[in-house]
Amino acid sequence: MAILWSALAHAQGTWFATNIPNSGRYDDVFFLGPDTGWAVGGSAGTIYKTTNGGGSWILQYNAPEYLRSIEFANDTLGFAGSLDHALYKTTNGGGTWTDISTTIQPQPTGICGLSIPNAQTIYGCGIWSSPAYIIRSNDAGNTWIYSDMSAYALALVDIHFLTPDTGFVTGTSINPAEGGIVLRTTNGGASWQTVHTTGVTSDIIWKIQVLDASHCFGSVYGVGLALDTRMIRSSDGGLTWEGREVADHYTYAEGMGFIDPLHGWVGGDAELFSTSDGGDTWVSTVMGALHNRFFRVNENTAYLSGQSIYKFSSDPNSIAPLSVPSQQHQLSASLSPDGGTLNISVDLLRTTIAVLEIRASDGRLIDRPLFDRHASGAYHFSVKDFRSGPGVVLVILSTNEGLISERVIVTR
Repeated sequence: MAILWSALAHAQGTWFATNIPNSGRYDDVFFLGPDTGWAVGGSAGTIYKTTNGGGSWILQYNAPEYLRSIEFANDTLGFAGSLDHALYKTTNGGGTWTDISTTIQPQPTGICGLSIPNAQTIYGCGIWSSPAYIIRSNDAGNTWIYSDMSAYALALVDIHFLTPDTGFVTGTSINPAEGGIVLRTTNGGASWQTVHTTGVTSDIIWKIQVLDASHCFGSVYGVGLALDTRMIRSSDGGLTWEGREVADHYTYAEGMGFIDPLHGWVGGDAELFSTSDGGDTWVSTVMGALHNRFFRVNENTAYLSGQSIYKFSSDPNSIAPLSVPSQQHQLSASLSPDGGTLNISVDLLRTTIAVLEIRASDGRLIDRPLFDRHASGAYHFSVKDFRSGPGVVLVILSTNEGLISERVIVTR
């Protein structure tokens, strides 16, 4: 057993993997304090609970759906969102879970993000693959209001409310040229104001963090049009935002968070970037993989979901080895010998929402051979009308589990 990459130590702490069982990817983690928390296991459909800060985990539930999000109002009332319609509720700390999605009309496709500003007010949003909507309960999840957000966004991923009335939601703008979007409301979602767009086609603002009254941060899930990695930040409580380059090479980013205004992390695939100056400069390293949700407990303790549940602590008491890497979906793309056909092969290892896109180097969508939920198996495509001259063509496979891309150089 060994501490994971102690070079990541910042703010008097170190990252290490907790000993939660391997799940492929843990999509979300939520803690009520330093010790009591829950994690959802993505395609494994698992819900685990810890009462000792990740020292040990107890399996509470195993759902048949892909579980994306989890959040608790207190030590008894909690919710877990899936990417397969289901929304689970518990009133006994996770001892039992009940699917309440049929009480929402129309029934949501999936719940990517959850936010609970108080025990009566519950928000959820979705879905990363579209459409865009928000659900709200004013009575602790007994009844729900569904809001169509297609006037603002193509897709929504994360949501965070400071109070029952004031909050943010993030995703992709309905206008492709605007790219990723941050929306803000001060009236409980009755109306929304666009406070930031990335201006890069196909971007998604994947996660948002409101650290304090001034500092807010967001991760930019991009497809590497400019071969860079980016994030966004605000210093006025989310009223205005600016984009920042994390790296001049591409790694798709999902997980993101700061433990104080200076020290933070951005990651997604097998690379994690750290900053100690508020996001002006970043250092690349490796600590786990498939990072998705950063959860800050206090100035000394944070958790990050991914292949494991990783813990940042100034006093690690239980240090576990790296989790075993899980198999991922596969993508390959190549030109026919005459250069006139783009041949694409996709191997889905499990049923998932799969979006396969062919884009020009400027982000223009050329074709979308896959878009919807698809069963595991091999898929093959031969696309002839895929170019307008020499250049780079991007082939992008986005799934519930993450993103894979290939760049194909067209010479004529």
